[in-house]
Amino acid sequence: MTPLKIPAEIIDIFPYGDIRPIQDELISTIYSALKEKKNVVIEGANGLGKTVAALTACIPIARERDLQIIHVCRTNKQADRVISELKEIAKKTDVSGVSIRGRREMCPHPIIEKHADDAATASVLCNQLKKLRKCEYHNRMDEKSPNFRNVMKILEEVPSTSTEINNLCRENRLCSYELILKLVEKVDVVAASYQYLFNPPIRDIFLSKVDRGMSELLLIVDECHNIIDASLNISSDQLSIFSLRQALKEIKAFNHPQFLRLVRGLTSVLEEEQVRSDIEKKVDARAILLSLSREIGTSIDLDYVDKLISAGMKIQREYLSRNKPPRSYIHRIGQFLRRFVLTKSRTEFLHLITSYRTRTEGWSVKFEVVSLDARFTTKHVLEYVGNSVHISGTIEPIDSYSKIVGLDKLPLVSKVLDSPYSEKNVQGYVIDRISTKLADRTPENYKKMCEIIGEAANNTPSNSGIFAASYVVMKGLLDAGVESYLDKPFFYEQRKMTSSANDRLIDEYKNLSTRGGAVLMGVLGGRSSEGADFPGKQMNTCMIVGIPYARPTTRIESQIGYLEEHFHRKGREYGYVIPAIRRASQAAGRPIRSINDRGLILFLDYRFGQSYTARFLPAWLRQNTRPLQYEPGRIAKIAQEFFD
Repeated sequence: MTPLKIPAEIIDIFPYGDIRPIQDELISTIYSALKEKKNVVIEGANGLGKTVAALTACIPIARERDLQIIHVCRTNKQADRVISELKEIAKKTDVSGVSIRGRREMCPHPIIEKHADDAATASVLCNQLKKLRKCEYHNRMDEKSPNFRNVMKILEEVPSTSTEINNLCRENRLCSYELILKLVEKVDVVAASYQYLFNPPIRDIFLSKVDRGMSELLLIVDECHNIIDASLNISSDQLSIFSLRQALKEIKAFNHPQFLRLVRGLTSVLEEEQVRSDIEKKVDARAILLSLSREIGTSIDLDYVDKLISAGMKIQREYLSRNKPPRSYIHRIGQFLRRFVLTKSRTEFLHLITSYRTRTEGWSVKFEVVSLDARFTTKHVLEYVGNSVHISGTIEPIDSYSKIVGLDKLPLVSKVLDSPYSEKNVQGYVIDRISTKLADRTPENYKKMCEIIGEAANNTPSNSGIFAASYVVMKGLLDAGVESYLDKPFFYEQRKMTSSANDRLIDEYKNLSTRGGAVLMGVLGGRSSEGADFPGKQMNTCMIVGIPYARPTTRIESQIGYLEEHFHRKGREYGYVIPAIRRASQAAGRPIRSINDRGLILFLDYRFGQSYTARFLPAWLRQNTRPLQYEPGRIAKIAQEFFD
């Protein structure tokens, strides 16, 4: 392949010596599209260096058009990685940047560290502490102070992660969150979570701080496949019967009898529908609001909702004055009812009453407002930013992504890059005559799966991973005695495991990678299959057990029906098949995090090899995957030859 001609202004700032083949195509595609003021969607393999390539391509365009680069990611760790790459670029050119986290993560005040369980509580606490001048960190934020000016000067000149800013501010007794908000106006690149641009209340605050309009931003959406679910979650909401019962106590404690009949009415609706089973029931929001309005003698509209929210804010302030966590359940009801009222007649929203099992194995029930259309959130961003660049390792088919997020009506360039991996790096095999379809979940098939897993893991020099389609499939493997087939330490996720417990499990597993290796089992779409990376020896072999199709619940069927209507009979494909294959592809890519990593990937389900399903696998994986008829010992031989 003839190397592409890359503009000198990009070569001058690229930090890692020569630009690699395929990486040059990534840079050229982004740069050329932005030159023509078009948006870009591009898929490239894991380990290609997509982040540094996107930044390098965007910086000259941002300078030319006086745009600020906003690089949004799913997690704070990913945002910090963006700044790590920017630090390397800064060795070649003058460029500044920060990664930003929420107030709850950044605030050093002991009251917020102790009482703020969520972002909303942290915001209320912070505002009250500032108003009462009870925060020494905020009180020191005097722009005339030499201490403040010195810290700002350091951070304006050097790209800095939120962690580095936090540490520097704690040393100088300054508020790191407020200081970052002052920095975002001055730097060239801001790396943040999706929430900062796609969540409307947070976006409004953020834009006021960067002091720019949307058209003055150049947006990079990293791991862009995640923005679909993130957008749906942003525009959805829920209200549990627990919150309603706590609100009844709050009404009595703070003397708000005007809300008593409303809360009792909402509680009664949920109690009538509660069952001891995982059930979702579609409800008519208009009918519920009309019935409750008659019951309380006044219309439940936005004016009424504002009264609830206002009363809740007063309760929050009262709690704070007593040095208690400022959590108001009346305020929570007001927030939910605002969403309920605004969406009551909108076809892109589903209204449910859901009975569910709690973390403590009891049963509860809740109202839900479920968004069915990501464009309700994304269009308010993508239609107004200067331009946007969307990058992912698992975004095929690009046409479906573009339509679902609303890019298809905008000037757009899309491209799927070839795989940079040979069979020395990546080998994938689809095992024939085995699947996790309901009819195939037999003891005999689970035993065969365990044999394959044992052969692969025992002949892998370091760590192996198993990712099951669901907890039901995982239980089938455990019941079949998968651990007895393994010669290595075995770890597995549990459904009710806390985040910290899961982190400890992952750390222990990773630490064994240089001591003979271990085996980790998780579920597709879970913390380990998407939220963790396993570079180098931390995972050599990855086994995907089944396709993680969603359970056919009311919300899934409604989602499919909605997409079917709006995307020309593509509902099942867009809402059911593609999300499942994408989750499997994400897990399959866990061992491949750099261009030098090696990964043996086994699909224990013949359906991955069918032409309809296989075309949704990303190009880098599809190009290196072939069918395999299993015979005892064959996987062991493949693993030995691959790793030798």
